[in-house]
Amino acid sequence: MVLAVSPVESMVVMPPKKVREIISGLSKSEQEDFFRWLDNWIQTPIPSGEKEKKLEALVTPFSFTPDRVREIIGQIQAGRVERSLAETLKLDKPIIFYDLETTGLATDIHRIVEISLIKIHPDGQEEKWVQRINPEMPIQEDATKANGIKNEDVKDCPTFKQLAPAFFEFFKDCHLAGFNIIAFDNRILQKEFERAELQFSTDGRAIVDPMYIYHRKVPYKEGIKRNLAAAYKFYCDKDLKNAHTAKADALATIEVLKGQLEMYGDLPHDVYELADFCQCKTCDFVDKEGKFIWENGVVVFNFGRHRDKSLMKVIEEDPGYLQWMLGKDFGDEVKDLITNAMSGKLPEMPKKPVKS
Repeated sequence: MVLAVSPVESMVVMPPKKVREIISGLSKSEQEDFFRWLDNWIQTPIPSGEKEKKLEALVTPFSFTPDRVREIIGQIQAGRVERSLAETLKLDKPIIFYDLETTGLATDIHRIVEISLIKIHPDGQEEKWVQRINPEMPIQEDATKANGIKNEDVKDCPTFKQLAPAFFEFFKDCHLAGFNIIAFDNRILQKEFERAELQFSTDGRAIVDPMYIYHRKVPYKEGIKRNLAAAYKFYCDKDLKNAHTAKADALATIEVLKGQLEMYGDLPHDVYELADFCQCKTCDFVDKEGKFIWENGVVVFNFGRHRDKSLMKVIEEDPGYLQWMLGKDFGDEVKDLITNAMSGKLPEMPKKPVKS
C-alpha cells in the first residue's frame, strides 16, 4: 500500500476508539510525525518515498478521506486532553487548578465559602475536590449576587480551620493554576491557612495564571470585558455556564489554558517558563493587591462589576461605587488611591528600568 497522491476511500475505516488506542500507544515523536504527515497528505500530493514507508509501518492499515482524517484527529485529541496538558507543561509534580468563591473582595479580610480543586498529576491522572465552607462571617450581598451562595447555604458546613490540615496535605508539593489567582485567590488562601496556624507558601511552586496570558496577548479596550467568561468565549468559542461557581470556573480555566497553548506558538510550553511569563504582569499592578492595573498607561479596575473600565470612567459615571468601596473592607492603599483620584490626583505609571 502506498500512502500518497490520493486516499483510497474504499478501505475500511477503523472505529475511533481503536484509532485512539493505537495513536496513544505511539511515542510523542511518532505522534507528531503521524499528525504532520496527515496534514501534508490533506494539503498537497506527496510522492511515495522513504517517509511514506516509515509512516506506513506506523499507521497501517489506515487510509482516510480528508474529512475523515480531520474528524479522527479531533476525536483523538479530545480523548487525550488531560494527559496532553500534563505532557505539554512538562510537569515534574502535580498542578492544582483551583477557584474560590468568597464572602467579598478584600483579600486580607474576606473568607472562602466554596473551593474547587482539580489536581492533575504528571501522568495525566486527576483528583477533584469541591467543598462548601462556613466562612464564620456574613457573605456580602454583592458576593451572593455573583456566586449565588447565601449565608444559610453554608451555615452547617465545616469551617476552613476544620478542613485546613486536609487542604494543606492536598496542596502539598504542587504547582498552582487559576484565573486571577496571583492577585486574588492565592492571597485569600494564604490568609485562611494563616488563621488556621499553618504556613502555606508559594515558594518553589510554579504559579500559572491564564488571566495574565489573556491580558498580555489581547489588547485592552475601554469597557470590553476580559474576565473568565470572556476568555472562555475567546479561546474556546463557548459560553461559560454556571459562571462564578468554583467548579465551573476551575474547569473553564483548564480549557482556556489549553486554548492559549494551542493559539500562541510563542507561549512557553513548560510549567516554570509559563509561570515566569505570567509573573511578568505583576509589575503592572497599581496597588499591591492588584485591584487596579496599568493598561496602556491607564489605571483600570481589575475586579468587580467595573472590571476592565478605567478608574476615571468610573469616577465620571458611577462615583457612588467608589464611595461604597471607601466604606468597605479594602486596604488603605486602595482607599488612598481612590480618594486621591476623586480629588484629581491620579497615580503616575512607574517607569520600567532600562537595561544597560
